[in-house]
Amino acid sequence: MTIEPLTVTLDTNQIIDASTLDRLLDLHGSAIEFTIVTVTVRELNPGKRLTDLSEFDQRITDLGIRTIPESMMLGESQTGFMALAADGDNERLRETLDLASNGGFPPPGEWTSLTDGQERQKRDALILASHSREGHDVLVTGDRRFFINHGRRGRLERIWETRIMTPEEFLAQYSSWT
Repeated sequence: MTIEPLTVTLDTNQIIDASTLDRLLDLHGSAIEFTIVTVTVRELNPGKRLTDLSEFDQRITDLGIRTIPESMMLGESQTGFMALAADGDNERLRETLDLASNGGFPPPGEWTSLTDGQERQKRDALILASHSREGHDVLVTGDRRFFINHGRRGRLERIWETRIMTPEEFLAQYSSWT
């Protein structure tokens, strides 16, 4: 009998923080698989086409992290690095953005002039949608403002049918799995 590994999506902030990433990757193995979304690759390499990022992709692969395609969003995703969104994702994305912005996020037709903060919110929502579409088990993030605070974690977990944990929570719960 084969046991499926726990599939974990790392938010962009977990790739940036080297010490946290090292502690998380110490758990990597047959029981836990780590992934990032192509949104993260773009956030860490602003202004570059994903086709030009083979060196970055190789570093991520060498760490044992698999990259998954983001859910397709017109005007955001790059051809060849996206997957069709799951049924209901548009409504869940809208609900997520409304929750994160306390109802202040512009409707999709008005996304041509988003602020930097709104762009980050949109990409955070896209990471969560891609994580959910893939059927992953846990999203690990240090972004308390978007994913955790003010009851957002529980609501987002219900909307996307997943678990959201900080790296500290994840390490405390799963460090015995190695």
